[in-house]
Amino acid sequence: MLSNYAEDELIGIFYFIDPDLVKNKNFYTAELLKMTKDYNVETHIFYGKHLFDYFGYSDIWNEILEYLQEWKKEIPDLPEINFDLEPQQTFEEIKDLKPLVYRKLLMNDDLFNEIILSLFPEKKTLKLLYDYYLTKTETIYRTIANNLSKRIKN
Repeated sequence: MLSNYAEDELIGIFYFIDPDLVKNKNFYTAELLKMTKDYNVETHIFYGKHLFDYFGYSDIWNEILEYLQEWKKEIPDLPEINFDLEPQQTFEEIKDLKPLVYRKLLMNDDLFNEIILSLFPEKKTLKLLYDYYLTKTETIYRTIANNLSKRIKN
């Protein structure tokens, strides 16, 4: 069903509340330009307070930030997810996981880049695993070591 609004009355807005999410801005901007052309509508991408600036309500953004800071004080502490803080301890806990686990974690680029590097941001534990697997003689451990080598170089 077509809209009850004329094309020149519509404005498309893509919004990210977190202003730090600009890493994909070029992609989204290009997509919005296509939409502008294809649908003949005005489009915008906004991050953080810029949406509120656009509508003339800049003061609301500051109020939102105040509420978020208060809320953050009230929520319980989140568990630490940086397993590189105590790499030797982490290594001891995970070194004997089945090779299949490491194969799956290391072969999937998305999983490795998004999850594993979040858990091991300094790659200290991963380097310990690499050294450990180099001491093993079974082929699967050598394969894991080779895959880890490629991953921890960066």
